[in-house]
Amino acid sequence: MSEDNDSDKLLSQSKKLHDKLAPYATKGPVSRRREAAIRCLERYGSCDTLAEKLHVYNEEYGNAEGMATFDALSRLGFAVGSQEKKWYSFESYEWVIKQIFSYEDAPFLLIGGQLSSGKTSTSLLLAVRAVELGIKDKIGTNIKSVADQREYINRIDTWTDLEEWLETDGKKVYVFDEAKKQLTKRRAMSKSVLKFSNKGDLLRKYRTHMVLIAPLTEELDSQFHKKLTNVKVEKKSKKQAVFDIEGNHKLRNSIGANPLRFNNIPDAPINFDTYEVSEFEMDIDDDEGEDRRTIGDAVENALKNEAKKPPEDRKSLTWIANYLGCTQGYVSQRKSKLEAEGKIEW
Repeated sequence: MSEDNDSDKLLSQSKKLHDKLAPYATKGPVSRRREAAIRCLERYGSCDTLAEKLHVYNEEYGNAEGMATFDALSRLGFAVGSQEKKWYSFESYEWVIKQIFSYEDAPFLLIGGQLSSGKTSTSLLLAVRAVELGIKDKIGTNIKSVADQREYINRIDTWTDLEEWLETDGKKVYVFDEAKKQLTKRRAMSKSVLKFSNKGDLLRKYRTHMVLIAPLTEELDSQFHKKLTNVKVEKKSKKQAVFDIEGNHKLRNSIGANPLRFNNIPDAPINFDTYEVSEFEMDIDDDEGEDRRTIGDAVENALKNEAKKPPEDRKSLTWIANYLGCTQGYVSQRKSKLEAEGKIEW
């Protein structure tokens, strides 16, 4: 019972702290002092003595000046934690881009929204700003009208070209328009889905993020809704978007609230044809027998990699099955096969 009381007490104290600091969290130094003066005047009415007024003054101005000691993530955490439904100007929090693309444990970004909601524009905005901020060096994309506008943007619209481009030097981001065509749930277990999802671990190795654009991100295969996903963005309009940051543990733990709602999102700083139909060619065979071999190879490679680790660090068979989109029984069969062949010791 005492632990429950302690927990409730901590939560109450945390809420009070949020309530006190939230009014100052998104303001600059001058605006914070102005806000402190206004709040003092509002509270003086309930004060009976000069000492009480002095206490109010010290508290409000202390909160205002103290906010300068917090970093940007903490300030946003106070603001969002107090008013989770509030919309914030994206230009004021553009540093979130740095937090997204510096988190390499989850390489995929999913961006969805209705027709004409600005999905492609926002995707390109994030990618270009990542380069301008020095977080990324190169952009690849299957959007023809964008390619070659800047020296660091390359047109990559085949699987072969993508694999070659990923192996080049530098930190990269790939913007995949019309991703639904290749990665939809209806193509589950197809080679294209397996190729892209299996590439997740390699994207981390290449220090690369991949932005997948689709009208409904829910229609993308479940492979891209697990540990691979960094951020899911739902465009509400050309200027508004909701950022689900659950997959970015660094950003999520720092801010303490999810999702983030932004408005005043600017247009992409480069031109593109909004009526263009982007294509991507999986220039590999994709017959059923080949799919089965691809799945088997992926499972066996995963088992071999895990077998090299100490037993306490290995991923479970269930984890491998979920990650690769197959059944645990299939993974278990492959494990037994490799053990019988003397290729692994589990």
